[in-house]
Amino acid sequence: EAIKIATGGMLPANADAVVMVEDTDYEMTEHKNSQPTSPCDIDSQDDILIEVTRAVAPGDNIVRIGEDVRKSQRILQKGHQLRPQDVGALAGVGIIQVEVYRQPKVAIIPTGDEIIPPNETPKPGQIRDINSYSLAGLVHQTGGIPIRFDLAPDNHTALQASIGEALEKSDVVLISGGSSVGSRDVTLDVINEVDGIKILAHGVSIRPGKPVIAAVVGNQYIFGMPGNPASAMVVFELFVKPLLQWLSGLQLPQWSARSMKAKLSTNFSSDPGREDYVRVRLVETADGLMAEPVLGKSALISIMVKADGAVKIPIGVEGLEAGEDVTVFLF
Repeated sequence: EAIKIATGGMLPANADAVVMVEDTDYEMTEHKNSQPTSPCDIDSQDDILIEVTRAVAPGDNIVRIGEDVRKSQRILQKGHQLRPQDVGALAGVGIIQVEVYRQPKVAIIPTGDEIIPPNETPKPGQIRDINSYSLAGLVHQTGGIPIRFDLAPDNHTALQASIGEALEKSDVVLISGGSSVGSRDVTLDVINEVDGIKILAHGVSIRPGKPVIAAVVGNQYIFGMPGNPASAMVVFELFVKPLLQWLSGLQLPQWSARSMKAKLSTNFSSDPGREDYVRVRLVETADGLMAEPVLGKSALISIMVKADGAVKIPIGVEGLEAGEDVTVFLF
């Protein structure tokens, strides 16, 4: 016997399989009303013969009790980042509220006498603010709440005031520019004057991104970011992003960056004694997926626009050869 049910409906007693209408044909033996044009139009009281046009096994198209989610089963682990499918699963079992970690707030302070807002026309020696906007996008993408501050001049007092205000409003402070050792780079001096500050690093053996400053004060964090756009974005990916993920409660397995395997298209040399991050674009060829280095100075934002990701050359390795298998960490 066969009984007509709606898609997703309750299974009738003693039934052990469901067949889709598309996989059936029928022959009327008695019909009380008008002739139906498809099996969907058949009334449950009609006397018909059903022909099943494909093989059917017990359990086909059936979801048994407990097969999806069992009573008292843990659906999501603590530290799991909620995705759209997770929200749907929670709704499906009647959970409409869950406790989550607070999104970290990130203050972004652009600095430099030569920096101007993007809506202004640069005069000789001036450049538009790039980093505060790209960093704000990265913070948002990572799950944080960016708080962009007004431009701060290369002035000790002005930067000191901006950092003080930023620490009142945020968990993490990113200071764009002034982290190097030039005569107008005052970021390190001002950070050192913050009460209770502990400098974790000033300069790391990476390229691009060497002149980064990392510091902690209580349960807040301060980064002096390089002024060069590519350097600032690489520093964010390596140091700031993992911190924001940790502050957001993510467990370690979810820290790993998105990556793809590819072959390097050309030889690339690296200076010993530092970790190199080579920006590359991914190109599909007859020989497979190739990683082509995107060459240019770290001051060029177009380098990051053209690049799909970066390939790491470890310290002590003098370069990579064409055709070598590499892991591309995607931006």
